[in-house]
Amino acid sequence: MNRKLDLIGKSVAEIKRDLSETKRLTESGIDATTEGVNNLLTPPDLPVPEPITEIRATGERKDEASGMWILTYEAKLPPVENTPQNKDVEEQKITVMVDGEEFQTQTVPRMADVVTFEVPKGKKVRLERSYIDDDENEGPPTASQEFVARDTIPPGAPGDFGEILNLGEREVPDEE
Repeated sequence: MNRKLDLIGKSVAEIKRDLSETKRLTESGIDATTEGVNNLLTPPDLPVPEPITEIRATGERKDEASGMWILTYEAKLPPVENTPQNKDVEEQKITVMVDGEEFQTQTVPRMADVVTFEVPKGKKVRLERSYIDDDENEGPPTASQEFVARDTIPPGAPGDFGEILNLGEREVPDEE
């Protein structure tokens, strides 16, 4: 906005009015610019996924290189809600943190209801889930869920006894 103040031939009251109007226009322009910048910096309301509902250990193996026991977990994922905000969600991103460090990240389709991941036994694990839309925008993660990776899988049942042999006999007196 290029606006000149023509001071020649004006009274002090007219000059004050012009200055006041210029100040008002400048401030409203700054406010509009600030609002526009804030709109650019503030992401739209992105969908936040529901928390993962069930996490259970499904297997274990010993890592030959490190000698550590690795537990396999399965996490059930709640369905992506059908809301206008979620209409273009195409994938779910699952981030597995171990002892505060990102350990594994995977994306699964929108309709996935289970995800499988591995973590070292005895470590503190945090899971996060976020949505990714068709333009690869990632929304905020769920409130993270934490647990300690513990071996909760009991050993298998033993097999049948082998051959049973009679090795001898002995006489036991009758008690009267």
